[in-house]
Amino acid sequence: LNGIKVAMIGGSQLYNGYFDPGPGKGCSFYIREAEQVIEVAAAAREAGAEIVVTSIHWGLEYKVTPEQSTVDLAHKLLDGGVDVILGHHPHVLQPIEVYEAADGRMTLVAYSLGNFISAQGLQYRYGIHNPHVGNTRDGAILRFKGVRKDYGDAGQRVELASVQADPIWMTYRGRGSTELPNYGPVVNRLEINRLQAEILQEEDDARRIALQRELEMLSFRRTHAGSILGEDWLVPL
Repeated sequence: LNGIKVAMIGGSQLYNGYFDPGPGKGCSFYIREAEQVIEVAAAAREAGAEIVVTSIHWGLEYKVTPEQSTVDLAHKLLDGGVDVILGHHPHVLQPIEVYEAADGRMTLVAYSLGNFISAQGLQYRYGIHNPHVGNTRDGAILRFKGVRKDYGDAGQRVELASVQADPIWMTYRGRGSTELPNYGPVVNRLEINRLQAEILQEEDDARRIALQRELEMLSFRRTHAGSILGEDWLVPL
């Protein structure tokens, strides 16, 4: 990617009835212990990878904080040569952490990026339910850069930079249907900007009220997502 070699490793700690379908059949990498991933990451480095990204299905569903065992595994993988971990399975957001690995690399773990598309949490009504009822409709797009640094006689290396998270929200604008376009993800930031502009132009009072309510809800969900991810990571409005 733009002259930087990136390795992508994917696997899962969790299966709904795990089974090995046999040679030549589709399956995923079953992560039983950290050493498996560390070995693959080392092989990727040997093959020329400058950034190693690992995507892992792990953690407890519907919990907005990772278990200590998950945190310990993440740190072990990052110390072992992984640069970025993308977590999923909880169906809700969990924090983003920047971690200084044992060799001094600045590494990154998003413990859970939430739902990107799902029919969960449709009962949520802003202002009526507790905020956590809508957590399964929150997600985030994670952005970061790989920057090549020249350290002279010490050589060059690629380092992580510019980490940002863009919260998304699963919209539901219909009854009895979860098919697009009634249901689907929107980027909170972009919808907030669109609604603010539309409200200024809208002359119908009922429509203005509906738009204002939607704006208030999306602004709240963005703030709520930031309270879980870490508000300092959010892309500015």
